[in-house]
Amino acid sequence: FAESKAGALHKVIAIGTGELDAIEEIWIDDTLVTIDGSGNVTTEPWYRGGNPLVRILTREGLATETHYTELGAEFAEWDADHRGDGVSSLYALQRPCKQSLFSQLFPNGVNTNYRVVLRGSKVYNPLTALTEWTDNAAAIIRDYIVHPDGMRLPASIVATAQAVTGWSTAATRATATVPLKAGGTEPTYRLWGSYRFDERPADVVGRMLACCDGRLVPTPDGGLTLDIGSWAEPTFTLTEDVIVGINDISMGRDVTTTANV
Repeated sequence: FAESKAGALHKVIAIGTGELDAIEEIWIDDTLVTIDGSGNVTTEPWYRGGNPLVRILTREGLATETHYTELGAEFAEWDADHRGDGVSSLYALQRPCKQSLFSQLFPNGVNTNYRVVLRGSKVYNPLTALTEWTDNAAAIIRDYIVHPDGMRLPASIVATAQAVTGWSTAATRATATVPLKAGGTEPTYRLWGSYRFDERPADVVGRMLACCDGRLVPTPDGGLTLDIGSWAEPTFTLTEDVIVGINDISMGRDVTTTANV
């Protein structure tokens, strides 16, 4: 929705499908802003002399949402049926201001960019048996495989006894801590991101697997599980005395080809 009235611009932006866990940050163009309990922006230059010139409200995409009554009060066509069930959204109100200030406050005019930093979909966590927000790579890949907006495989394929064991092992490996240079630790494999509905599911899951050195593995009992790469102490070590010859030596790929972003 986008419409102006009495010098103010009203905009509703769909963020994504499904319920979010939380919205952590809101940005106007390239500036992180703070908002009060009523949604009024309290960050300069959009807050001048106690007068907020922008108001931002959000919805987390509940299965049954509530419409923006503030917008409905201005536009009769936005009524109680405009809930956006299952769709997270943002409503931005750009209030009127002096013409001399407009280019400073809204250099992009009606195309002012609103962005959010959010904790996205809740997924089933094999380690806690709860559906919750997590960035555990194994939990997110498992969710995508059976999600109706993902690969859409039957839930039974990740629920066989051997598959369950494999997912639990993968999730545990993902939580293994690695030291940080500045001190402290963090889990080995954390996964965030988004995908579009016009992408091939194989491409999406391929990106997910690449970030955790993972591969999908069929189990003997008819399931599908995840194997995540992890260090294991070798049971046998090759020493110089067992190397009897060299077949070939070749140059590897150059650093610009192998560099990771």
